[in-house]
Amino acid sequence: MSFETLYVFRSYPHLNGRPELVYPRNPGEASPYDIWQIARAISAAPFYFDPMLLSCDASIVKQNTNTKQLKAQNRQKSHNTFIDAGFSPVNNPAEETYHEVTTSNHPIGTFVSVGTARKIPYRSGRGFGTKVKGGLEALGDTEDVHSRMNKEASSTDTGFSYFRFNQPNALPDVHLDEWMPRSSGKKTIEKMDVTFNAWAMQPDIQADFQKCAQELVRRRRLRTADASRWERFALGSYFVCPRDDCEDAGNRKWLGRAEFGAHLVEAHDEDSDPAHIKAIADNCKTDWVYKSPRTASTG
Repeated sequence: MSFETLYVFRSYPHLNGRPELVYPRNPGEASPYDIWQIARAISAAPFYFDPMLLSCDASIVKQNTNTKQLKAQNRQKSHNTFIDAGFSPVNNPAEETYHEVTTSNHPIGTFVSVGTARKIPYRSGRGFGTKVKGGLEALGDTEDVHSRMNKEASSTDTGFSYFRFNQPNALPDVHLDEWMPRSSGKKTIEKMDVTFNAWAMQPDIQADFQKCAQELVRRRRLRTADASRWERFALGSYFVCPRDDCEDAGNRKWLGRAEFGAHLVEAHDEDSDPAHIKAIADNCKTDWVYKSPRTASTG
């Protein structure tokens, strides 16, 4: 699935606070940020919302920097400044996501990209304002990325299932900040609903929906065929060795049950009986713990 992408300005004290613009790529371990922080960061559209400042240890850098004291505090922290990437080539993050996954030696099975029916870039006219507007829209064009992804998916070497659900220029008169009337947004929502329903009911679009759903279900079933891999995928499970004499105890996590079982047998001469290994693994397993809204706000 392809999601919205970000610019990240990384600022470090040893650079005197000078920000460095980077495209974020997965450095290995998942980021420590909460989902609400991620949602706030990806929605920080320039001219509409303030950038989201997060320190590198996931604590929030205060947004209100009107006072000299707060500014001084922020300069002492290593932090990332997140803004929406709407005016950039990664406005459609599909290609960036594809390269991140494949460079990590993970093959692509099914790739789903969902567009926003944005208008086709406006590139005509002589006025300065028109040229600036056209340049910004062209910079954030999503269809060029779609064209390259479509070509990549059709390649004989790297072929994979690729679905793009979008209707370019479907809402040419809906501005980014439109919400009419301001009290409810009812007219804007109705306009989007009518446009979407008309597009979604087209026979070829319905066929694509069906084909995509069948492919996703097929791959989900393939995942469940390997119980160890499914456990990791669905629950984020990992295993930590309980043995005090283990060289890897405390500094290594086994991500798969089968791999952990092999470690117990080979490194600690545990009985290879499946029931025995399962009992040990069950006691050494950690799963994701989903916070309720109440515990998330207090924890």
